[in-house]
Amino acid sequence: MNYTYAVVQDNEIMQIMSTPFLYVECADDVSDITHFYNTDTASIELKYELQYTLTTDALEVTISGLPENLNVNTNNMHTMTDSEDLVIEYDIPGIYTIELSGRPEYLLTAIDIEVTEPGIEVPTAGEGGE
Repeated sequence: MNYTYAVVQDNEIMQIMSTPFLYVECADDVSDITHFYNTDTASIELKYELQYTLTTDALEVTISGLPENLNVNTNNMHTMTDSEDLVIEYDIPGIYTIELSGRPEYLLTAIDIEVTEPGIEVPTAGEGGE
């Protein structure tokens, strides 16, 4: 599908262009980092914060409540979320960053998490989006 636009200056059509991209007028404060185009409402809206629950058990991190088809990157591991809880197992204790991205309606999210040897308790980060 192509869209056709007239480029206008002082009431005169300067050029006609055809493109597969939809151009949407927006406010000056709109950014691709903080906003997305909602096809259901045909409007530009603020991106949503991810809502999730995070738990740790020694070297294992479980994140529940994530939407499907998010890209997940952490410690040179790359995967995509599905309808199941996301379970990540680390090899050694440390502080790691889990990056969640890839869905235009959600803000890019980076979660810093500390995992420890079994038997050592570390307070969890809690719930996201607060």
